[in-house]
This record gives sequence, C-alpha cells and structure tokens, in this order.
Amino acid sequence: MLSLKYVSKVYDNDPVNPKGIAFYSNFINALLEHGKIPFVTLYHWDLPHALGDRYGGWLNKGEIVQDYVRYAK
Repeated sequence: MLSLKYVSKVYDNDPVNPKGIAFYSNFINALLEHGKIPFVTLYHWDLPHALGDRYGGWLNKGEIVQDYVRYAK
C-alpha cells in the first residue's frame, strides 16, 4: 500500500507541488515496471499538523471536508 502525502497545502489554497507529483508518478511507474501493483490511499493517518492546529482536524467537519475534497481532486 502506498499512502500519498499532501503534495500541496490545500488548507492554504497553495498550488500543487509539481515535484511532489513527479516523485509519486515516477515511484508508481517504477513499481509497475517491476511487476508490483500499488494500492494507493489518499489518507492514511497523516493529517497535516497545521490542520489539527487550525480547526481541530476532523472534529471541524465544515472546513476540513472542503480542504480534503480540494486535495483529492
């Protein structure tokens, strides 16, 4: 299983980090080249600390859900 870290600070409306996208793209391609099928998760208990500080993490459903939707897109 491969858990993708946040490649942008969606909670600050920052743009996506192209180096982060390239890293994961290259990593997944290398796995596939070696016959490994990655199982990718978008969230695996790695909520950015800033979101916990900013609005209590998942306890504030109104704001964090919007941030997560932007991240998933």
